[in-house]
Amino acid sequence: MAESLIYVAGNPSLYPIEYYNPATGSYQGVIPELLEQFSEESGYEIQYYKPGAKDQRAQMAVNRQVDVISGCTEDEEFQNTEGQEIMLLQVEKGGDTVSYQLFLAESAPSEFKTEFREFFSGISQSEKAGLIMEAEEEKNNEFLEGLSGNIISFSVVLVLLFSILLVVLRKLRKRLKMYEADRMKDSLTGLANADYFEQQFARHINDNNRILYSICCFYIDIDHMARIIGYEKTNEYLRHTASILEEYVSETEFLAYITNIGFVILRWSGGDVQEEWILSALHRISGFAEESRVSAGIYYLRENDKEPAPAIFTSYVGAITAYRNGEKYCICTDKILRSYLEEGQLREDLKGAFDRKEFQLYLQFYVDAHDTGRIVGGEALTRWQHPERGFLLPSGFIPIMEREGLIPQMDYYMLKKACDFLERLHRDKIEDFYISCNISRVTFEEPSFAERCKEIVEKYRFRRSLLILELTEGLPGTDSSGIRRNAAALREYGVRLALDDFGEGFTSFFDLQEYPTDYLKLDKSLVDNVGSQKGMTILRTMVTIGHELGMTVMAEGIETEQQLQKLQNVHCDVIQGFYFYHPVPEWNAEKQILRKRAEEQAERQREKKMTRPKETIQTGEEEHNGEGIDERKDREESDF
Repeated sequence: MAESLIYVAGNPSLYPIEYYNPATGSYQGVIPELLEQFSEESGYEIQYYKPGAKDQRAQMAVNRQVDVISGCTEDEEFQNTEGQEIMLLQVEKGGDTVSYQLFLAESAPSEFKTEFREFFSGISQSEKAGLIMEAEEEKNNEFLEGLSGNIISFSVVLVLLFSILLVVLRKLRKRLKMYEADRMKDSLTGLANADYFEQQFARHINDNNRILYSICCFYIDIDHMARIIGYEKTNEYLRHTASILEEYVSETEFLAYITNIGFVILRWSGGDVQEEWILSALHRISGFAEESRVSAGIYYLRENDKEPAPAIFTSYVGAITAYRNGEKYCICTDKILRSYLEEGQLREDLKGAFDRKEFQLYLQFYVDAHDTGRIVGGEALTRWQHPERGFLLPSGFIPIMEREGLIPQMDYYMLKKACDFLERLHRDKIEDFYISCNISRVTFEEPSFAERCKEIVEKYRFRRSLLILELTEGLPGTDSSGIRRNAAALREYGVRLALDDFGEGFTSFFDLQEYPTDYLKLDKSLVDNVGSQKGMTILRTMVTIGHELGMTVMAEGIETEQQLQKLQNVHCDVIQGFYFYHPVPEWNAEKQILRKRAEEQAERQREKKMTRPKETIQTGEEEHNGEGIDERKDREESDF
């Protein structure tokens, strides 16, 4: 049988036809007995939904959560059940005829409907009436039947003991219920926890209605808030958020707070994208605290989503993705989930990548803006040679390193690689090639940064002024004095400093006034806009500012002849870009530098030879423009 589990929405207060017994946690009465009999004969498993504070049968029918709506009177109507009623019985009450019915929901399996109708058509009215009489009699005689034998057989003392036992059992049952309620509740927000959410998921979601539901996760960066406003106010914010989200949850939907995930809602969506309520909720949640950082992720359930945990996780991935991208919410797709899982694997791989020396030094050359054939230096760049995924660019792993707090480790690692490269050039007598290393503000702010840099540099032999540290663009540090102190100490030591990406963000002019620097590196966006009059005006102004402050002005991202000419016209000093050189591994860079220097030296030798005066030979005496042989030899030796 393809679908053997049948869901029933019962009437909890239709005694003795059908009613819910809290003591046993089950439905009892005429209808449950008949359904149990049907189950035994047909093989279908009958499962009642636990009743809520209000009658939820109509909403469950709309949400396609049930196959059978039970305990219905003739004046009750339910959506999509026209012509699907089964008359159970009719009784006389106060001179009126009362009818009791069952309704088959639209989502019920067709094979089940046929067997269900056949079963009830085979039960006579007298049999049904007999069941009612038995239920009434059982209820009326319940107390007497329980005690009659005891009254006759036992003494009054035993009766009292029995009464005491009943009281103890009631208290124990109450405590157990309280314990169960606490176990299913989050202590901070008062909402249901993960256990309750999973329980309700299993109870309300089935094959017929699964695709009509979605899971929405609200992620809040709690650590960020706690650092700013403290944990007490952060907890207050979470409780307030819980009260807001409760307003967006109906009686047949469920809200929970799950640790390390956030607020999770199982919501009926009907298969449609419904973003209005999410935007409204986010607006109210964010408005409660300016320091809050909250985003939402949505996942629409599919036919194969049998368990809640994977679906919850997928909605969480959507929320995290929205948060990282600066968006309000994100509908999580397979592509987004796959990317997140791949990132998780990369996080694990990063742990041993430094020890395995998988990160490689690449260099992109700088050239003299007015002698573009001359290489003057290079920018140190990072590439990851992953053992399984191959060659990875920084965009594929630097964001992960930032989230994992590994950027300082990378900064120091690349600094060592750059120093080692400069020492190799020093051994080859090359003393005019410099390397710039990008240093994040997080690293530059460290109190020990200057000392750690000195310790690294001291292990290598090269001229200190050939090392340039680039302070990257970003938000100003909470303690800019730390960056200023480190910058001053390193400049005094002999290392030079540069402002990277100048002109891109709002920190640029703050940095100019705050930190002592030697180089001004213009952002690529300035170069990209040289085609417009406004762009050229801005570029010329930036170069002028740098020169008036005594800095060497560098430009990156040159890709066309036009850009080169524009930069030369405004007297930029050093340029870099694909128009000249692409990044190359350090062994290739070293090879090119040595070749270039050899070519330049050979060219200088040729130029010297071409500028020497011609010698004249005369009988009995050699002269060169009036010079004797000895005088000429002395001059030639002095040239070298």
